[in-house]
Amino acid sequence: MALMEPLVAQSSAQLFQQHCISWLRLLTQIIQPFSSTAQLQLASALITKVLSKASRHPDVSRDVATSLIHPLVENALQLKDEKVMCSLDVLIGCMRYFPGPCGPLRNRLVGHVTSILGNSPDKKTVELACRCFALLPSLGGGGSGGVLHRDAWSYYMKKLVNSVALVLPELYKDFKPGALAPSQVDPSILLPEAPIEEPERTFTLADQLQRLLAAITELLRNDFPVTVIIPHEDIVTMVCDILAVSGRTLVQMGSLQASHLLMVISDIHTAALNLLSSLIPRCGSHLLSHLRTINQLFLQTLNWTAALDDNGSSKFRFLRTAVYESYGILLTTVGASAYRGENVDRIVAHIIKDARFQDNTPQQDSSRLHPTGAAGNNEMGQPRKKKQKKQHQWRVQPVGGWGNKQEGDQHMERLCTHALRALRKLFFTCGSRMKWTLHRNVHSLVTKALLQCQGNLSLASVAYQSPLCRKELYHVLMSCILVPSPQWSAPLQSTIHIFSQGRLDNDVQVKQFCLECAAVLENIAHPRTPRISCPLLLPPEEPAKDTLDLSSAIFPGSRITLADVTTDQGMSPQYPWKGVHPENAEASDRLGGLPIGSIEHEREKANFGSGGKIGVGQVPTDPSSGQMEDNTRLVMGDGSGEMAPDREQEGEPSTEDDDSEDDNSVTIIDDGDAGSGEDDDGEGDLDADGNEAPGASGKDASADGQGVAGEGHDVAMLEGGAEGPPGGDDADEDPPGSEQILEAAVGSDSEKQAGEPSVSEMLAAFSAEGPDTGE
Repeated sequence: MALMEPLVAQSSAQLFQQHCISWLRLLTQIIQPFSSTAQLQLASALITKVLSKASRHPDVSRDVATSLIHPLVENALQLKDEKVMCSLDVLIGCMRYFPGPCGPLRNRLVGHVTSILGNSPDKKTVELACRCFALLPSLGGGGSGGVLHRDAWSYYMKKLVNSVALVLPELYKDFKPGALAPSQVDPSILLPEAPIEEPERTFTLADQLQRLLAAITELLRNDFPVTVIIPHEDIVTMVCDILAVSGRTLVQMGSLQASHLLMVISDIHTAALNLLSSLIPRCGSHLLSHLRTINQLFLQTLNWTAALDDNGSSKFRFLRTAVYESYGILLTTVGASAYRGENVDRIVAHIIKDARFQDNTPQQDSSRLHPTGAAGNNEMGQPRKKKQKKQHQWRVQPVGGWGNKQEGDQHMERLCTHALRALRKLFFTCGSRMKWTLHRNVHSLVTKALLQCQGNLSLASVAYQSPLCRKELYHVLMSCILVPSPQWSAPLQSTIHIFSQGRLDNDVQVKQFCLECAAVLENIAHPRTPRISCPLLLPPEEPAKDTLDLSSAIFPGSRITLADVTTDQGMSPQYPWKGVHPENAEASDRLGGLPIGSIEHEREKANFGSGGKIGVGQVPTDPSSGQMEDNTRLVMGDGSGEMAPDREQEGEPSTEDDDSEDDNSVTIIDDGDAGSGEDDDGEGDLDADGNEAPGASGKDASADGQGVAGEGHDVAMLEGGAEGPPGGDDADEDPPGSEQILEAAVGSDSEKQAGEPSVSEMLAAFSAEGPDTGE
């Protein structure tokens, strides 16, 4: 069997399926009353592993369920006395991985488990019995939608709650007025009767109550396949009744029975708080109406344990640890809803005391009384000679002590760790609602404790010798920074320095945590990337080559292009204060519903100006007059300044090659000679279609010699274009609007001369001729 354990763990799926049945049959023969305890322990552990792996193979699980589960459970039920733990191990494996085949044996399993739960003196055996009891509702078939499993779970939960209702009043009948135990409640678990004599009676009832509470806790913690109804009202009321009798009440009574109950009251309250810890995550928001009561229970338990905890006694440390654990679970589950003003301040005060921020390990040296003279003098009043200090030796305390230093330190570290964890969860959930003075005090105490640990760990509190406790202390400091008070914020630079020094800790986990926290805080103090509130700067997109760029027309005489002002989102990253030009938004409507690029594409396909140059010159203020507002021209072509004859006006077809068909660059030319804004010799006049009149010379287009052909670009701006038109009477006048330029570029019907075709007529003619196959 010792060799079978690694074989089962490392075997392949094919090998396991081949030998699983034979292995289980061999192990079933070992589960017998005459087998030794060592053999049973090995066999029970192997059976659990084989059943766990067999449940994941459908073919094997079918054979196991039909032929092996029933004899295996029968043999496990025969084990008694000291072998009962092996019996429970086997039963837990069978009930967890094969609950259906165990259904016919449910009644025998219930009797076996309840007898162990009520009579076994071993605590580990009782824990296994509680785990086995939590699996009883899932045995057998579940019915439609798991209704049978749901009813079974409610039945067993009611059975346990009713059993507590029978035991608790019997235990508290002398200490709580009105606590009368009912004669019989059905259904309930049949427990052995308690003896009449004291202190056996009190100890027996207290032990039965703890076992029932542990069984309810396991039933709540165990995952269940269907949705069940939890009687949270009854459970909260039951916990309140258990915690109602405190150690302070028993001390005030001073009777013999009260002293007996005081010896076990801490264990009873710890079991009740563990039950509450398992109920809170299961019910969640359903406990919001009981939050005030639950907080009062926590504070009440901390108050009376602190009053009876004399000189750091460890008598109630388990109970205080359970309080902090339950409080942390409550904060994690309901969040800031658990905040209750004054109660929080008092709980934090208890946490500071248990975290031992200020005091070191209490010295256990006994004090001596001197009959005469001062404490440092001998009997004659003369000064004593100083003796060398002897190494301190820990002594076994007869009452209330831990027995040795190591055990006491472990429980102190556990209490400190849970206290700091509860404080950290409190800051993360309710930190912004807490008082700023509380923030300041906690931050000051945590900082001092960390500096003491970093300076000399041997001089710090004994609890901080544990790496887990030091890590929680650093975590509390991090929570003070991440969730500050609105009225007071913790100093960031000093905290970064503390975390940087924490990377020198001896423990690897503490080092890693300090490294992560230091990196987070450094990014908060010095962000590597722009903040979210800053505008997002995107590179300007280049305009498409097939699109007519009207940036020079919208902003004549300027180097600002349309791509600099508008983007796809309507806002330019370089000029965020400028919006989309209103004229550009309405351009497609004025062009008959077609975008600018589409108009230009249709012109090329219609062979309109193919191989030549289309010039858009000065826009007249009045169509009938020759007065020009600006001397800036928009030339489309190769940028050479030569104007093609108006073939459309003369009616002659185009005979030139289409070498420059793809070259649609736009050049802005500044005519410096037209200072007065008038064309004296008539050259450079534009027709209504935006084309240059016949006989126009190319020298006007390149009068300054400053025309630049933007090959490969849509727009090429002249160096002197940003200064505006030089001289002239109309130099100070406003530039023409984009609407006039757009109409001049495309050609409006109102400015057409007689006998010239309009844009719509040209598009209709192109549609009749058909598309150009060469393009």
